Amino acid sequence: MAWAFISTHGAVLLAVHRDPNATIDEIADAAGISRRWAIKVVSDLLAAGFLERQRQGRGYRYVIAEDRPLRHPPISGSDVGRLLRLLEPDEGGDGAEGTRRAVLRDLKEQIGDARDQLAILERHRSRLETLLRHTITELRRAARNP
Repeated sequence: MAWAFISTHGAVLLAVHRDPNATIDEIADAAGISRRWAIKVVSDLLAAGFLERQRQGRGYRYVIAEDRPLRHPPISGSDVGRLLRLLEPDEGGDGAEGTRRAVLRDLKEQIGDARDQLAILERHRSRLETLLRHTITELRRAARNP
């Protein structure tokens, strides 16, 4: 058998990324493997925490843990979501343009996460200021009425 640039596990993740509602048969077709092998690979990915299976009607929907770090040492600083975005097909652009779009999407996502964290910190700051004012008021009262 000839080697492939992307492993079977990577091909299954990519198939799920492109269609989270895909059945095992559809995943197998998209990854170019048998149904039995797709079941094994999905089971491996579930056990390793790269996929989560959610009940949907009579079937399942698969959710990728996109923030999971990649396990191979040379690329361990990256996560599954970033790799999958880089492997998305170009929409009319060349490879560099597709990569640029993937990086921009990744940056926008990180900016959104930073904004969410900033909003949480702002709420905590406001609560701390209120708590501090109440504490100072109570300390002043206690100092006046020993």
